[in-house]
Amino acid sequence: MQLFDARKQPVTLGPEIGRGGEGVVYQLADRPDRAAKIYSQVADADRVAKLACMVEMWSENPALADWCAWPQEMLRDESGACRGFLMPRIVDCYPVHDVYNPEQRKATFPNARWDFLVRAATNCARMFASLHRVGVVVGDVNERNLLIGRDATVQLVDCDSFQIVRGDHVFHTGVGVPDYTPPELQGADFRGIVRTPDHDRFGLAVIVFKLLFMGRHPFSGGASGELAAAIRDYHYDYGDLCARLRHLVPLEATTQEVESDFAATFAPPPPEPAERPSAETWHTHLKAFEDSLEDCPNDSLHVYLRGAPVCPWCDIETALQYAYFDRPHADSHVSTWRPRLDEMGALQGALDAVEPPADPNSYAPSVEVLKALDLAERLAKFEAAPDVRSWYVRVAGGLLALSGAAMLAVDLQIGAGLMLGGAVLWVAGVILRVRMLRPQTERLKRLKGCAEALRSVEAEWRGEAYRFREHDRRQRGHFDQMKEQFEGLGKYRQREIARLRSPPPPAHLLGYLRQFTVESASVPGLSPERRRALLVRGLLTAADIDRETLQAVPVLTSANIDAILKWRDMLVVKGGGQPRAPATAAQLAAVDGNCLHIQENLLTEMRALIRDLRIANRDANTALEELDAQADALAGQTRGLAGAVLPSIKAAA
Repeated sequence: MQLFDARKQPVTLGPEIGRGGEGVVYQLADRPDRAAKIYSQVADADRVAKLACMVEMWSENPALADWCAWPQEMLRDESGACRGFLMPRIVDCYPVHDVYNPEQRKATFPNARWDFLVRAATNCARMFASLHRVGVVVGDVNERNLLIGRDATVQLVDCDSFQIVRGDHVFHTGVGVPDYTPPELQGADFRGIVRTPDHDRFGLAVIVFKLLFMGRHPFSGGASGELAAAIRDYHYDYGDLCARLRHLVPLEATTQEVESDFAATFAPPPPEPAERPSAETWHTHLKAFEDSLEDCPNDSLHVYLRGAPVCPWCDIETALQYAYFDRPHADSHVSTWRPRLDEMGALQGALDAVEPPADPNSYAPSVEVLKALDLAERLAKFEAAPDVRSWYVRVAGGLLALSGAAMLAVDLQIGAGLMLGGAVLWVAGVILRVRMLRPQTERLKRLKGCAEALRSVEAEWRGEAYRFREHDRRQRGHFDQMKEQFEGLGKYRQREIARLRSPPPPAHLLGYLRQFTVESASVPGLSPERRRALLVRGLLTAADIDRETLQAVPVLTSANIDAILKWRDMLVVKGGGQPRAPATAAQLAAVDGNCLHIQENLLTEMRALIRDLRIANRDANTALEELDAQADALAGQTRGLAGAVLPSIKAAA
């Protein structure tokens, strides 16, 4: 499919850089600063009108592209149908989850401090304010569409899902994520609902909260329950939760204005309806908050509110021995692992572009072949037409022989001569008949052979098509297996690193470890709630404990996991096992190197598979085309033979 931009110039797509439910995003081959979103289906009239409106808005206000992957030109195919749009390509930005999740942030933004997160939150508020001023409501606020740059700038993607108000017309957005949906819209059918900036403000406040409070959702309540129900019931109790869980950042670590903005957004509304704090208000208060932060005298990675009695980060580290902000040590392992997802996406796109061989059930001979086959099968049923001249000769011979038989009673010699002559004449008639009918008989025999040959070509075509199709299916299945292995490399790496950092206890000690229950374990920070979470997941004794399983328990912090593993390892040593040696940088580097090697081999194999499949399918189609040509040639022969046979058949009829 050839695509054209607004100037009707052809657009060449580069590698795939993203994929979603509506379509695929590609880098442009000749314009690295642009990307193209191509819809899976032709855009309907409403979507085309919305894109045209957004393109017009961008031409009036180019600053929209500073914050968003905003549509700038529509893309059309050869028929003029809209298939997608061009937008700015966003580079060197990361999902907001990589910023507010402490462990992920340490890997992606190793030097980021709390002021970096506050600045990112400030930029989020500024972006929402800019969009609201021009009549744009994000509507589907969620963390998947928000990216953060290394300078804390923010970018929104999936902009064609925004709600756009242009004059009296509203282009709706029919989707939403419960975690970022305000209480009044929980459980609603978003199709047809007109969103307001006030609805957006709830989602903005959730994003700001998660950035400031290390990924904590304001309505999580410390449990793994249903967020939608908690939001609907205004169950905002983070302040009470902080009093019980010392690893949480207290609300008092922010300014009173920011704390009040959270309360005004999340707490039950007063009797009189009131709007939530606007994006402009958030921007003003967050900017003032950032300006009021100062460095901690004890740790250069810590910043906190000027005038606060203690540094909250130092307090958390002292209580739980866990650092929310921590630079890699000089002698520690710096991971070289980088999943090459863009290349995987490009390979998937290349495989999808390989045309599979024809379906065995799609055999469609030409009209001429069908006519020839029908003619051959009908004519092959006829017998050769009788030959009149040989019939007369045979009749004359028979009559002469009968005359001779009658003459035997009168004159034996004459009768015998007539009978002999009649027999000779009858045999001559038979020989003449065979000679006269031989060409027609041969043609009918060849016509029958042509019909059988045409049927044989059809059977061979279907058989070959099935064989080629099965080869294509097996190769694509092999590609899917390699893709699954490729996509699982990250989890494999995590398991291997977890095994190195916390190897399983020796098998001969498992019986001993089963004597020590999690319920009675003396582990710092292991609250009754966390013990229940372990028991529910079948982690009953020290023998059941391993790092990977613990990391899957949502209520456990990294400090909790380390403390539980320390308890188990202490029991291992007490039972006669060897103390666990810490994983070395060389061992961790070996895991990364192995994963990179596997990743490169998989990419090489998948490239070779696509190349071989492309050649095999091209050869398959060539072979099927040759069979089609063979059928056409047989059809020509059939028509020639039928032309020679038809006159005699018609004459006999």
